Amino acid sequence: MQFSTLFLAGSSLALASAAAIDTRTASNLEVKRDCLVNSAQAGVWHEWGLSRYRTKFSGANTDIGAYCGYWKDVDLCGGASNVQCWQDGTQGWIVDASFVLGAGGDAQYSGCLSNTRNKWVTQSGCRTG
Repeated sequence: MQFSTLFLAGSSLALASAAAIDTRTASNLEVKRDCLVNSAQAGVWHEWGLSRYRTKFSGANTDIGAYCGYWKDVDLCGGASNVQCWQDGTQGWIVDASFVLGAGGDAQYSGCLSNTRNKWVTQSGCRTG
């Protein structure tokens, strides 16, 4: 099988030009390294066959309210229902969400907590800690 020189030269040029795109994206994330985002479980109670989880979250130098929307995203938290998000004067930002009672619901909450935090870090360019 023979390839023409023109085809090989053209494909090499296309591959070489595509490689330079990632450097700008990485430098944009470096600019926002001074921001911080956190989230952690703050409690759980059971009602009507559901586990109701409370999660506290905070951030510095970023849009904290954006985190609320991640909990309502079916791709990140498919098992969550009755999601409520608010800012409390003494406790800070809080999100409550219900999951099925039992090991399955517990696993869904753990995945949701991890998924939303990872999405927040990715979208904001911030670190967690």
